[in-house]
Amino acid sequence: MYSSFKYQNPLNLAHSLNSGQAFRWRIEKESSQKWFNGIVDNELIKIRRISDEIQLIHNDNFSPIESIFSYLRLDDDLEEIYQSFENDNILSNASRNFSGMRILRQDPWETIISFMLATASNIPRIQRHIEDLSENFGNALSLNGLERGAFPTPVQLANVGEEKLRQMGIGFRSKNINIVANLVAEKKFDPNKLRTLTYENCLQSLISLPGIGDKVANCIMLFAIDKIEAFPVDVWIERIIKENYLPDPKVSKTVIRSWAQENFGSYAGYANHYLFHSTRTSET
Repeated sequence: MYSSFKYQNPLNLAHSLNSGQAFRWRIEKESSQKWFNGIVDNELIKIRRISDEIQLIHNDNFSPIESIFSYLRLDDDLEEIYQSFENDNILSNASRNFSGMRILRQDPWETIISFMLATASNIPRIQRHIEDLSENFGNALSLNGLERGAFPTPVQLANVGEEKLRQMGIGFRSKNINIVANLVAEKKFDPNKLRTLTYENCLQSLISLPGIGDKVANCIMLFAIDKIEAFPVDVWIERIIKENYLPDPKVSKTVIRSWAQENFGSYAGYANHYLFHSTRTSET
């Protein structure tokens, strides 16, 4: 089934979907126009933007427009965000180069596991692990002959077990992922309640889980929990902040995060992702 809706504000799907915040979107071509296929609300869809129209292909039993509007955070005012960057040459350049890149509002459970998998890894390996888990243990999804797997539910992932995760090449992350999956499956931890918490309470709740430190927690909060003030500090962010903002080579990642949240304010998360994507793209 085909649906579409008009959207005239900044949106670049390629930058938004393939900038290191989500790992399951695939680019395909049809009639020389790019389609992205991925999974939103456990439904397999295709999406593209042509001029000021967002076009969707989906199954008949799914009405995707509300889900896509939420997922892409189409209510975020990017023009206002860019204006907040005006006095920062680095961010101003990044916002021009990657105009239309939006922070995504992803599923909290999937995002927790995805960024636990991201520890000491790289994007191709993260994508491979997530795809292996989804294809082997998630529910089967189909759309016009395209077959993919949904991300495993907490119960499905808990049933995999640590040993099998290790056999799949997930390595040292397997133990903690297995523990977290069991906590969620047994309803001892509810990812969906995180959105009701303040930033600090959400941070403390996440870092109480094994295998989740400050950086991973801030990734989860930024990309799934509506905490746009979150500021994950990885090697890319640490480098650009030290080279351009805080020249002390001994400054800690915790100090970097606190400084950035104060300096960039309520849009610190957007500043973070534009800095991250701009730096990573320029060196790959």
